[in-house]
Amino acid sequence: MRPDKLTARSLLTLEPIIQKPAFSVFIIWLLGTWALFPTLGIPGMRDWDESIYASVARNILSTGDMIKLQLGDAPYFNKPPLFMVLTAGSFNLFGVNEFSARLISALFAIGCLLIGYALVRKLVSERVAFFSSLLVLAHAQFIQISQHGRMESMVTFFILLACYAMFRIPENARWWLVFFISLAAGVLTKGVFALIPVLLFISLSVYSHKFRNSVCSFWFLIGVLLFLVSSLPWFYLEYQTYGTVYLDEFWGRQTFTRITTAFEGHNGGPFYYLNRLSFRYFSTWAFLIIPALIYGIWKWFRERSVGLFFLNVFIWSGLLFFSLLVGTKLPWYVYYLYIPLATLCVLMLEDIPDRFVVFRHIVFGLSFLYILISGVLTTDKFQGYKPFRDEFARNLPTGKKLISFNLDFPALYFYANCPVENTADLQTFRDKLQTEPSCFISRTTDFEKLSGNLPVEILAKNGEYVFFRRKPGN
Repeated sequence: MRPDKLTARSLLTLEPIIQKPAFSVFIIWLLGTWALFPTLGIPGMRDWDESIYASVARNILSTGDMIKLQLGDAPYFNKPPLFMVLTAGSFNLFGVNEFSARLISALFAIGCLLIGYALVRKLVSERVAFFSSLLVLAHAQFIQISQHGRMESMVTFFILLACYAMFRIPENARWWLVFFISLAAGVLTKGVFALIPVLLFISLSVYSHKFRNSVCSFWFLIGVLLFLVSSLPWFYLEYQTYGTVYLDEFWGRQTFTRITTAFEGHNGGPFYYLNRLSFRYFSTWAFLIIPALIYGIWKWFRERSVGLFFLNVFIWSGLLFFSLLVGTKLPWYVYYLYIPLATLCVLMLEDIPDRFVVFRHIVFGLSFLYILISGVLTTDKFQGYKPFRDEFARNLPTGKKLISFNLDFPALYFYANCPVENTADLQTFRDKLQTEPSCFISRTTDFEKLSGNLPVEILAKNGEYVFFRRKPGN
């Protein structure tokens, strides 16, 4: 008979404390809040994902429409609405700013740590669960992605919640409801990516009869019904509203094309993610990931536990799929693997001989120190268009257009809160500057050749951008 839990030895003398789940949860929440929130609103909004989601969320806030998502004046088909709807709620509570735009991402990142703790505690032990969460917070890329207004932490939370429910189902079939509601919420966050737990459950069903038998339940059927009722109506309404245009963009370009090609130039080799996870970003434990991947397989051959089988399938299926089969490579695609990877690393540290126990203590001690430092220091000094926020508000009243020269524009949508027209042609831009009563923005390095002899008034300027208009009366 295969054991349900992995075997684990004592880690540190903290064991009497971390054996208390309530105390562990409090410490994880406290460290997560400390690491993520103090610097959350400091950097300016970056172009593309977080600025796009924030701009769509602001439109939801102003219109109340969760079906006809808009980015500027154009329909937005790229993602389902749930993350943007919650961000709109954040804007309503705390105002439209960088902190509010990233709040949902940071909250769900802490949620990932907590549900990850519950999952690993179920698979292994309280102490392994606690130290796994500690290690995750000590990876710079986890912090960076969690502090951007992206939906990775939110969909990862629902994936981990579904996985936790999966291991509770054999004990109580009502957990099927949690499993399928989590799937529905994940699908409404990031589409088919959130169905990863279904594949994991299928693999567990092949491996263990107790998971196969759990499907023969009334609650399974109720869960399937809940999933369909919760997730499908929004997609149907989108199709009813936009027809084949929606199908071509969401299911074609944004799903199929991302899998089969290097979408928008985001390419990489088969070791792209191992490099990102293990070497590219600072971490006190990332160097352990590659040996831990090998260790995980070895330990499963020794113990044949269901938990270790699950961890190996979880990690290896994700790494192989995104590394070898998906053409588009982006660092946050494997965000959902941090918890299981950290768990393997902690288990490997547990199994090192006692004479090397100092090494184990150094890893955890440095991780704790890194978390304390990350709460007060940020290496992200990016400002972008943030310094122009007040000037945009003063000079771009409702209905006025901002014209940019050769700039990425999603962050301009967020900060300017008006229609943005971008052109990369010098003469076209100069013609608009002569004829249109708009405001303009360009890089400082382009400003002289754009304005030339034309009479312009500089409204705001920094080392990177110039915000200006044609002088009144000219």
